[in-house]
Amino acid sequence: MNIFRLLNNDMENLSEEERIFAESFNEALRNNIIDALVQYEIEELIKQLKNDEEGFREKLEDIFINGKKGYNKIPTKTLIDIFLDKKDEGEFINLIEGISNL
Repeated sequence: MNIFRLLNNDMENLSEEERIFAESFNEALRNNIIDALVQYEIEELIKQLKNDEEGFREKLEDIFINGKKGYNKIPTKTLIDIFLDKKDEGEFINLIEGISNL
């Protein structure tokens, strides 16, 4: 099974058992990435509030004015890119290993 096809939800030519596994893995991966990103964003906002209230206010103002696309609407590949931009590859590997008990 090609991991990149899996991450892009390309289930073509998979057996029923592989398709079920791939869908389950993809959903678990997305949920774990979203949870980790949300926690990261919350921690960053709290740090900014403590250290730079004006910057915190500007960030909230930008969110309220320009909006923020919810992680649920973002493709898995883009979520992975965001995760790797904010965290590191080791944390991503740990995240995937946490899913391996499917």
